[in-house]
Amino acid sequence: MPDTASQRPQKRLVLASAAAGRRALLARIASRFDVEPADIDESPLPGEPPRALSQRLAREKAQAVWHRLGAPTGSKTKNGSDQVAECAGRILGKPVVRFVSADEPWQCAGGFKVERAGISLFSRVASADTTALIGLPLIFVAEALRAAGFAALPEPG
Repeated sequence: MPDTASQRPQKRLVLASAAAGRRALLARIASRFDVEPADIDESPLPGEPPRALSQRLAREKAQAVWHRLGAPTGSKTKNGSDQVAECAGRILGKPVVRFVSADEPWQCAGGFKVERAGISLFSRVASADTTALIGLPLIFVAEALRAAGFAALPEPG
């Protein structure tokens, strides 16, 4: 009887982001993945709430890379990710000049890095998954990878 597992298309994990932080986070739980930046317009739509913006950008990044790679049905699971910082319902964009030299948060939502000096700007940070604050919610991603049939831990060695 032929080995049907070897006849299935090879699953390929692709990170649709140019962010070095997301790449480093994903490497903590996945040993093999490709990086394909989505290169989309990340401007908010007029009146777009922060949560809707984040969800739309995640979806558009995944779809842009999916289409660019010509992904056949069943060969990949797409999972986009994006984050938007907000304060009192107002979207906080990329950082301003006065803080950039101290923390280099160029690609960070809200212009701070909770894992660096940016933590000093806050009195409290609450998150069910602290890696989401850095750029990629690893608890969710690990669960999604396992559900899609990927190993969720790097191979030793």
